[in-house]
Amino acid sequence: MFMSLFPFASLLLSFTAGMIYGSSLTLVAVITTLLNMNRQPDTLFPSMQPSIMPSNGPSLPPTVVPSIIPSLFPSISPSLFDRFAPSEFPSHTPSIRPTKIPSTIPSLYPSTKPSLIPSLKPSSGPSSIPSLRPSLKPSLTPSANPTSVPSSLPSSSPSLHPSVVPSLRPSSIPSSQPTILNPRKINAFDGAELDSFGFSVDVFEETIVIGSFGDGQRSGSAYLYNEDGVLLTKLIPPGGHTNEYFGYSVAISSDRVVVGAFMDNVNNLPASGSAYVFDTDGDFVIKLVPDEAAILDMFGESVAISGDTIAIGAPQHEAGTGLNTGTVFLYDKDGEFLHELVASDGKDHDNFGEAVDISDDIIVIGAPNDDSMGTDAGSAYIFNKDGTEVKKLVPNDLAPSDNFGYSVAISGDRLVVGSFGDDENGDGSGSAYIYTTSGDLVKKIIAQGGSANERFGRGVAINGDKVIIGADRDEHNGGTSGAAYVFTSSGEYRQKLIAPDGESGDLFGNAVAASDHKLVVGAYGDNDKGDGSGSVYIFYF
Repeated sequence: MFMSLFPFASLLLSFTAGMIYGSSLTLVAVITTLLNMNRQPDTLFPSMQPSIMPSNGPSLPPTVVPSIIPSLFPSISPSLFDRFAPSEFPSHTPSIRPTKIPSTIPSLYPSTKPSLIPSLKPSSGPSSIPSLRPSLKPSLTPSANPTSVPSSLPSSSPSLHPSVVPSLRPSSIPSSQPTILNPRKINAFDGAELDSFGFSVDVFEETIVIGSFGDGQRSGSAYLYNEDGVLLTKLIPPGGHTNEYFGYSVAISSDRVVVGAFMDNVNNLPASGSAYVFDTDGDFVIKLVPDEAAILDMFGESVAISGDTIAIGAPQHEAGTGLNTGTVFLYDKDGEFLHELVASDGKDHDNFGEAVDISDDIIVIGAPNDDSMGTDAGSAYIFNKDGTEVKKLVPNDLAPSDNFGYSVAISGDRLVVGSFGDDENGDGSGSAYIYTTSGDLVKKIIAQGGSANERFGRGVAINGDKVIIGADRDEHNGGTSGAAYVFTSSGEYRQKLIAPDGESGDLFGNAVAASDHKLVVGAYGDNDKGDGSGSVYIFYF
């Protein structure tokens, strides 16, 4: 019988041992659950006091109520409830997700995602990712990347790249440097090889005039565009012939456009030259020819207009003081002759009138082959509109072949004279000089980082506080690709302009012009429509 009860006893013993072991497991589970209640994310009763020591490991699920003391290891998932105050200590590791409330102290590691709410304090270093909302205070350091949303306050250091989206409101504090946006490029709709479209440019308010002297076997043409680069009309010389070079020089002001044709054979006099006047609708007004026209006068090599006064340069006209001394002829806007201007000390081959510009009652005239300071050192003259010579400009540092006076421009109480042969940055690197209209030197300017043979000063323009200088042989985009430089009227450098698609031989910067909100730069060597077809760029700011 004892043997018969043995199986039952064994079974009872096994059952009893199992019950004891199962209870132990259950007890362990209960104790573990009670110990971990305060760590569950869905607990309804968080700790009334923060832990003195932070957690040694990240919480896998998010916490419902945030801790007052940050963890040394950030949570993989963000808190479901926003903290009432930002953390007093920065995180040592960037958050994988953006925070809804900004920290008062910047993180040692920037977030890989932008903040949803702007920071109340400026960042000491720029973020690699733009914020979805603008900061309430400007960054202390410029961003290397453009922001997708403009800031309500300007940065103390301008961004290296313009904003992708324009500001909805004007800045309460103006930037010390205007942003010049990417340019609009213009090609002649009928452009062809060797047209030289963009050899000459000018702008008045919303209208741009562009010369193309090589068009039609060098009979030439000119084009009028609005400020958006939309063609208004094409100008051609009435009764024009080949090789007149109509469009070699252009000028515009108010309701008149003037186009020079310096190789025109007026009265069968080779290269005596002429100039044509149109209204801004493109209607022909009058052809200008001097009464004393002569062979090789090159009347029309330079033209200018301001208000009702037109100035036409004839740099090889004999003014009675020598061979090729040069003369500038003044007319009213309807072509009525007023008088002529000559240099009081003009000499052979000075080429007075190679360049001319006029603003109100002041006229500036270049004589780039004046030998006063050496062969072809150059000079420039200031005249009143009534014909009175005010002052001759000859910088003290001029040297032979500087060609000071090859280009001139005037606006308000400032004028600019180009000297593309100057050797300041190397042979033929070039320079330009800014003067008051009374003839006082303001500053000599050179290309930032310029080098030999760049011909800085080949083209010059000024409007208000903006000065633009062309360097048509700059090699930024390849040999003779060209560039232009922007300065203030006091000579402070602002920035360098290049063609985004520039190539060798473009000669970008040979001609420049400026208005209130636009800079116009010609690149007559561009080959978009054939070698030397030419193009023009409009920069907006």
